[in-house]
Amino acid sequence: MKRVFPLLFLAILTAVGASAQSAQRITEIDEAVEISYGQFCYLIGTSTAEVDDNATYLQAFETIRKTGIFRSDVMAIDPIPLYDIALLCSKTWNIKGSLMYMATKSARYAFKQMQALEMIPLTADPMSTATGHQVLNIITKCIDYGSEK
Repeated sequence: MKRVFPLLFLAILTAVGASAQSAQRITEIDEAVEISYGQFCYLIGTSTAEVDDNATYLQAFETIRKTGIFRSDVMAIDPIPLYDIALLCSKTWNIKGSLMYMATKSARYAFKQMQALEMIPLTADPMSTATGHQVLNIITKCIDYGSEK
């Protein structure tokens, strides 16, 4: 019974967030074996209203790239590793990290903090790529975390 309510809340929150976005795009991202920088930027951008729902993945990537968070050699079609997912989520939802994260704003410490908050599994490799479904779960947990403050 204790697991039913959090799962129900997670499902409702995902449905509410997804209703503002194109259902076809969400389905496409959810079924992706490896999510790209462009797809991830689309999810982040539309959830924060920085990117229009009708924007392409490339347009979303370019909008988020203006923040200076990605290396210059990264392209929108490249698969995104978990450490970049953790860093961008930490900055987007202002997830406070450890003392080392606050001092360095490093992806490594953002990743460790998100593991400590159980947003990313403890067994996850920071260099691995996530499936679309995993990324949607991470974003949902970040939204939950941000709304608790």
